[in-house]
Amino acid sequence: MGTTSSGARLAKPDRRKHRRYDLHYPVQVIYCVGDTVVHLNAMSKNVSVDGMLLETPSAIPILSSVSFMITLVGGALSRSIELAGEAKVVRVECRGTETAWTSAVQYTRPIAQIEEYGPVTG
Repeated sequence: MGTTSSGARLAKPDRRKHRRYDLHYPVQVIYCVGDTVVHLNAMSKNVSVDGMLLETPSAIPILSSVSFMITLVGGALSRSIELAGEAKVVRVECRGTETAWTSAVQYTRPIAQIEEYGPVTG
């Protein structure tokens, strides 16, 4: 952190390419460890154009490929909206206990809305 000629402190520049949005929604995460498929209930902490930060009850191995589904509920929404995507885990941190973790994921496939298909009509 530097200072200006008047002595005012300059804020450290943010290295992030894209703005983060504080969005807290349920996220279902699926990934593999060897031959085992793991299903994990998580919560989004923040979301950007190219990734998101998840709060998880257990660690997801770094560099794991994950599939996820975010469920947008509440507020002005009259019904829930489900979004799906794929990502790679780029950072994992313990938040003080073995049941409190954060995992940063970078999207490998853009998030898309899961469409609700009605009955087939002829």
